[in-house]
Amino acid sequence: MDLSSLLASFASAFNQDQRLLTLELGSGQVAAEQLLPQSLNGEEGVSQAYRYQLTCLSPDGAIELKTLLGQAARIGIADAQGQETIRCGVVSQARLMGSDGGFAQYGLTIEPPIALLRHRRTSRV
Repeated sequence: MDLSSLLASFASAFNQDQRLLTLELGSGQVAAEQLLPQSLNGEEGVSQAYRYQLTCLSPDGAIELKTLLGQAARIGIADAQGQETIRCGVVSQARLMGSDGGFAQYGLTIEPPIALLRHRRTSRV
């Protein structure tokens, strides 16, 4: 097996086709090409905003983090029967969690758009 066919087979394995977690950002092409969801932790409750911590892998260790902020996010969570549960929100935090030379690990926080209002300041004098 030559090097180019080995790289092509590796690149084809880096997709979201048969994964339990799927991610779409913005127009839908950003995450499919650059970020592969690895794990998801979240909090939901009655009368409170949800908050999901998504860990992703990427072959690109130089993704500009501010391009991820504010992007609309769609997370698909598949269950044992193959049914998909959808959670939508916006990326409120993005961070590079480390890199080992092969893959970089990114952390994304996904919240409802209204949660971003906590960063707003209004004052009246």
